[in-house]
Parts: sequence; structure tokens; C-alpha cells
Amino acid sequence: MAKWIFNRNGRATAIDCGDAIYDSNGYFRLWVFGRNLYEMHGYHVGWTECGVFYDSQNRVIGFTLDYTGHLPSKPGIGGTP
Repeated sequence: MAKWIFNRNGRATAIDCGDAIYDSNGYFRLWVFGRNLYEMHGYHVGWTECGVFYDSQNRVIGFTLDYTGHLPSKPGIGGTP
């Protein structure tokens, strides 16, 4: 089941389809392999844990509504588009 990914401002910006992530317009952005995130050419760009998405410098870049991981601050949710 696909889940919306919200950015740090609480805006739905991407869709997690399990093995791939698409932007809100439906364009492919990342592969998900285990807990790791890879771009189209195979470069590691981040990781995910407990519904929270991190970049390669361990900064939070997004989260799903059912996250259980740590967020530095929880933004208001803009709603599912």
C-alpha cells in the first residue's frame, strides 16, 4: 500500500510505494532496498527507519503519517492531497 511522505514543513511531497519512491507528480525519484535509498544510477542518497527518511548526512528529509522514529520537531500536517 502506498504511503504519502511529508517534508519537514508537513507538506505531502512524495509517495512511498514500498520498493520505489515517486514525487507528488508521479515521477520516479528513488529505489528503496531494505532501509537504504538509492537514486536511479545506484548512488546511495539516504536511509529510512521507522517511517522517517534521512539523507546521507543523517538529516531528516521526510516522514510518513505512521512514523515511530524520532523527529527533531513535528510540523503540522497539510493533509493528504
